[in-house]
This record gives sequence, C-alpha cells and structure tokens, in this order.
Amino acid sequence: MSYRSGRILVVLIWFSLILTSSSLLAQEPERSDIEGVVYRYIKNYFPDTDRTISSIKGFDDINIDEVYLVDLFPEGWFLVSGDKRAEAVLAFSPSGNFFTGDSIIENPVKRWVASYGDQINFIKNIEDEPVSRSWDGSIEMTENLKGEEAVSVKPLIKVTWNQGSGYNIFCPADAAGPGGNTYVGCVAVAMAQAMSVYGYPGEGKGIHSYEHTNYSFLEVNYGLADYSWAKMSPGTPDIYNAMLLYHCAVSVNMNFGPDGSSASTSDTPGALKTHFLYSNSIYYSKRNNYTFLDWQSKILDQLKEGFPLIYRGETADGSSAHAFNIDGVIDDELFHLNWGWGGKNNGYYLLSALSPGTRNYSFDHGAVFNLKPLYYPTALLLSNNIVPENEEPGTMIGTIEIIDEATDNIYMIKLLTDSTLIDGLWVKDYYLDGDILKTGKIFPADELENDTIWFIVGDRYGNNLEVEAHLLFGINLGYENDKDESGIIVYPNPASDYITLKPADGDMVRSITIYSMDGNLVLINDQPDREAQIDISTLHPGTYIIKVQTMNGKVVRRKVIKN
Repeated sequence: MSYRSGRILVVLIWFSLILTSSSLLAQEPERSDIEGVVYRYIKNYFPDTDRTISSIKGFDDINIDEVYLVDLFPEGWFLVSGDKRAEAVLAFSPSGNFFTGDSIIENPVKRWVASYGDQINFIKNIEDEPVSRSWDGSIEMTENLKGEEAVSVKPLIKVTWNQGSGYNIFCPADAAGPGGNTYVGCVAVAMAQAMSVYGYPGEGKGIHSYEHTNYSFLEVNYGLADYSWAKMSPGTPDIYNAMLLYHCAVSVNMNFGPDGSSASTSDTPGALKTHFLYSNSIYYSKRNNYTFLDWQSKILDQLKEGFPLIYRGETADGSSAHAFNIDGVIDDELFHLNWGWGGKNNGYYLLSALSPGTRNYSFDHGAVFNLKPLYYPTALLLSNNIVPENEEPGTMIGTIEIIDEATDNIYMIKLLTDSTLIDGLWVKDYYLDGDILKTGKIFPADELENDTIWFIVGDRYGNNLEVEAHLLFGINLGYENDKDESGIIVYPNPASDYITLKPADGDMVRSITIYSMDGNLVLINDQPDREAQIDISTLHPGTYIIKVQTMNGKVVRRKVIKN
C-alpha cells in the first residue's frame, strides 16, 4: 500500500516538474507586449498616419499558434511572434488587409507563416534561449546589429501580376483550370515581374519546346516575340503581360496543371540567359551554403545595386514551395516581398523568425542573383580626373570607358556641366569630343579645389546610367621629394605612415587637405606650424592628391603615394 502511494507521489512530482519546466520555457507575449511593439513600429515607419489596432488573432485554420495577425484600422497589418525569444515583428504592411482565405496550398503566404511557426517551435525547446532584443523598446530601429546606418531600398517592382484567370489565356486549355486554362505557375510570374523592372527585352532569342505529359507539344519562338512593355497593365491581365508570362513558363519547362503549375526556380538563370538576353553572370544559389548573416548581406548588396531577386521558399516538410520576388528592404532586415499573387499580402517580411546568428535552423531557401540585362551599362570610368590649370580650352582631361557585359552595345553620352560667362557668351566648362573629356575654358591656378560633373549614358535598348564624377585641379603633381617653384617640400613620397611638409623660409603651413583620386575628401588638418607632419597611416594604400595652403597665400597640389 505504502509502495503504491510512494509511486503515485513520484509520478505526480515528475508530472509537476514537466509542467513547471514547460512554463519556464514559455515566453509568450502579453497583449500589452504586442501592442507596444506594433505601436512602436507605426511610430517609426508611418508616423504621419492615424492607425490603431483593431484586432489580434491567430491562424487557427492552419494550426499555427506561434504567430499573431494584428489588423490595423483603417488599413495595414502586422505579423507578430508568439514567443519572445523570436524576433518580435515578423512582417508588416502599412496598406491593405492581410488576406487569410484559401488553403495553405493555394495561399503562398500561409506557407511562409507556417515556416515562421516551424522556426518558433524550433526554439521553444531551447532552455537557455534569451528574449530577443527586438522586444526592447529602447533599441534604435534605424541601426543594424553592428550599430551602423541600416540599408533601405524602396520596392523596385511596380507590377502586381498573378497566375490565374486572364493571365493564363495562352496556357494550355483545361476546363478544370481558372478561366478554362491551366495556371501560369509562380516561377513564371516571378521571372516576368523581375524583368518588368527593366522593361527588357523588346524581343527574345531562339526557340524552346518540350513534350508535356497532358498537353502534348509546347513551343515558343522567342525571336519572333514582341514584348510591348509600355502596353502591359501593372495590375490587371491583358494579352501583353499574359504572353510574357506564358513565354516565361515554357522557357523553364513548366509542368502545367489546372490545380497549379510547377517548375524549378534553379532553371530560371539558364532561361533568362538563353531566351531573354539577360546577363551571363546570373546564377542560382541556396541559402544553406551560407551563414544567415552572409546570405542576408548578399541580398542587401543586390538590392543596393537595383537588382530584383527571384526567391524560393519551402515548407519544413517539403510538401509545398513557392517562388516570388524580393525587391526592397527596410532597415537591413525587413525585406519587401511581392508574392506574385495580384498584390495580396505584399509587404515587409523577415527572412527568419530567429534572432540572426544565434541558432542553426535549416532553411530550404534559394535565390537568383545578378538579375540584370546582358546589354546594360553598369559603370563609366574616366582615365584621369586632374584638370590642367592655365591651359588653353580644348585641353584633354581624360578618356571615357563604359563598362558593359555586352561588347556590341551602342551608347549615347550626355555631359552635364556648369557654364561660365565669357565675353558675353555662356561657355560650358567641359565638353566631350567623342570619348574624350576636354576643358571648355582656361582654369587659372588656385581658382578651385574640386568640381563635379555628371555623365548620362543611354544605350540602344533604352537602359540609362547616371554617373557623378569629381574633378581636381593642379599642375604640381610629381612624385619627387625636391621642392618646386612654390618652395614647399613634401617628403617622403611614397610614404607609409607620415608625410612632412616644409614651406619656404618665412612661411608656414596654414591647412592641409587630402583627396582620393576620385575626388572624395579623406583628411583635413588645420595646423599653422612652421613644418607640418601628417599621419596618413589610416589611409588605404594608393595615390592621393594633397592640397597645401600656406600663411602667405600659396596653394600647392601634389600627388602622393601611400604604401
């Protein structure tokens, strides 16, 4: 009898410990926590609007209690974590309402929400996982984890296309499909939306065909296609965007179907290069090849370059995947996702619900990088940016080189520069003679310390590139240690840590300014000494322009080399 009682007592104690342990592990936010985080974001990201929380609810229809949907009045929404060890705000949009209809298979965003739930479940059983600092209202939201200015890029894609009725009019006929045709497929929509950023190409290249199990032989002659970008509606189906979508689908061997069409996102780089004249540098990569922070950094670099991404996400059990676009970002972490679902639930989302760098959670994500046209000028190089002083107009400054992956492109270059009134006529300070930049007037010595001009480059495909160039002035640009006619000695040159400037007898150094070769100011030293020694140890190795001004009014510019 006593044995039985003791056994029951042990069992009860053991069960009580389990409950206590679970309660210790739980970090569920209170309603006040959720409200505090949401209103903090509203204040930060859309402060000029009068929005209030209208409801807080879960995703009961897909059995996810780790994520809360916060609806705003009059519009907008937030997705908030159900555990304080995860990132607080998972996604938000200042406009529209979050659509929760359709099943998890039909609603791509529900798959993403399910992924958040999987990640939060992952950390629920980790005993020592701390509360995420994102719940702390004292954290500065405009800085990243390194305390640096965070990157923000406005959404690049202006279209909100879809894959159902109207958009699928060129897809194989099937009475069971939307509007009597199969779905376009999410991969094709993501491809087309990414290309819409450039409105390119005007026509494709080559022929592609394949045999479909249910819909026989499918073929597209891309060389005969006329992609009328200007006629494509940004938000409703028409024959122009529908044709582009179908051509994208065929290019990746779309497995068309009335309930959904599928293709591999990893096939898009080859299709874009072969049939749509996109860059040979395009490639597909998987998230699991990188640390999370490195992966996020790669995506940020693409957005800063103005490149949209085709992105792929998959549910934890591998039962469902979706391709969509990433085309913008707020404060390094919240990426703008265009789901290719007619604009529904477009907004800013975290790529991970977990605090960056803290846990090794497996993400089956992938992305297409370097998505840009083949014919696409990316940079303009000027061989020299030192303007000769006291030289006649028409003196050469430097030659121009356009950087473009394509070798047979044609460019139109426009120069924007100031003009000077000379003898009653306005004369441009600089002009282009073919690919040579020349002076338009005489620049007296010591007149200016730098100047800025702009090049606007257009190509035959309608691409445009604007480049700002900084020009410097000076004639005393030798490397010698000897003094020149100014009487100022600069030594040693080249130098590693320090350079010394010694003016002529009876004079003193008033100020020293150092510029990089592209015209950017890198160092200022106001030091009225008889002989000035300047610490250059923090400068990167390379060539610099040093400007020395003395108390007697002399101004000298010299090239110096930092080893």
